[in-house]
Amino acid sequence: MQLTHHLFGDVEILAHETAYPEDEALCEIGVSALAKTANGIPMVINGLAGIGQEERIDYKIFGTEKVVTLRNWSEVYTSKAYEPEVEITPTEIPETMLDACRKVLLGEEAFVVPFEEGLKVQRWIDELLK
Repeated sequence: MQLTHHLFGDVEILAHETAYPEDEALCEIGVSALAKTANGIPMVINGLAGIGQEERIDYKIFGTEKVVTLRNWSEVYTSKAYEPEVEITPTEIPETMLDACRKVLLGEEAFVVPFEEGLKVQRWIDELLK
């Protein structure tokens, strides 16, 4: 949700369903949602936990000519229609969160999510968990 907000702005959750286990002490086991950005871009959100597969996170942006996939927060792929994915090799190492926090403390410019933005994203997550 944070990345979506950073790239596309505000999000409106149109409909969602969240599944919980019988044991109320445990967290959610799945969520599916339909949403849209403030500019009307449709979104589908799906997540499952506790399934028989190694964790895999795919964040996909579907365009009219290409798809960009961010997999497991560090691998980036692109693909054209009806063609296989091609991995994009990074040309530079991204700044760590610790380095960004150090820069903020020293008064230097750094990419750190402001509190207001983090709160907005947390409210969307809370809405999905209702």
